[in-house]
Amino acid sequence: QFEDTIIRFINHEYDLLLCTTIIEAGIDIPNANTLIIEDADRLGLAQLYQIKGRVGRSERVAYAYITYKRGKELTEEASKRLQTIKEYTEFGSGIKIAMKDLEIRGGGDLLGANQSGFMQGVGYDMYVRILSEEIAHMKGEKVKDALVETNIDLNISAYIDKSYIQDDLSRLKMYKRIALVESVAEKQDIVDELIDRYSDPPDNVLNIIDVAYAKNLASKSGISEIKQNKKGFDIIYEQKEAFRFGDVITVLDVLKCRYSVKTYDFLRIRVETNKKHEALLEFIIKLMENVLINTRLEVKDAYE
Repeated sequence: QFEDTIIRFINHEYDLLLCTTIIEAGIDIPNANTLIIEDADRLGLAQLYQIKGRVGRSERVAYAYITYKRGKELTEEASKRLQTIKEYTEFGSGIKIAMKDLEIRGGGDLLGANQSGFMQGVGYDMYVRILSEEIAHMKGEKVKDALVETNIDLNISAYIDKSYIQDDLSRLKMYKRIALVESVAEKQDIVDELIDRYSDPPDNVLNIIDVAYAKNLASKSGISEIKQNKKGFDIIYEQKEAFRFGDVITVLDVLKCRYSVKTYDFLRIRVETNKKHEALLEFIIKLMENVLINTRLEVKDAYE
């Protein structure tokens, strides 16, 4: 019966086919150029990708309308699936979508029966880093590029209020995602998602995104702590990373900032500035960005 229905559709005995997800594979109808998917938030990413591929199989311009019920509050996973299928539309996007699906659902256990789980909570990049470090540790090898854990203590409000994201699990997952932000593009992706799902984020939510970004930048420079004081802020290096303080000093000199350096069982750079609150956080971010840019330029020059 299914085969007969498809053949009649191909032969233009009717021009509209109402069906289930059974068409997601093995169906090739070049003349089909419009697809409407209902309740797309209930489908997996692979399903959406396969079903979307039922149109656009000829030289004709094709359209795929991926819909869900108006006003429905989507889960975080559903929102990510729909955003992914929206973003990756060019030819050959299958591998990118597969990697995104792996990140969203989790990679499961290496030794066990679970097909998803741990990686879903920490994200793909962090999962791979933790896994690589643990394998190196078990082999007795030195862990390469192990990052310093950085603490930032500033006099600003930086948190996700329950009135903004009411669901505890969704709020926790957003905290985890924010904690991994390492680029301006990733910051903007998070802000865009927050706007789409919860409306414009308040200042305290924007602040925590910026704090996480600053922490990850500082971590790459070996900084263990950035702490506000009455006259500015302190940059702290643990003893084993203190040799890297020159990277910050170089940028501070270019910016003509006043600072002092003291050593204890750690190294402290005390930077003087009149900036406060969000303005201070923005200054620290720019400082850390320039430190990393300057470091990369020096490495590049060394090899030229």
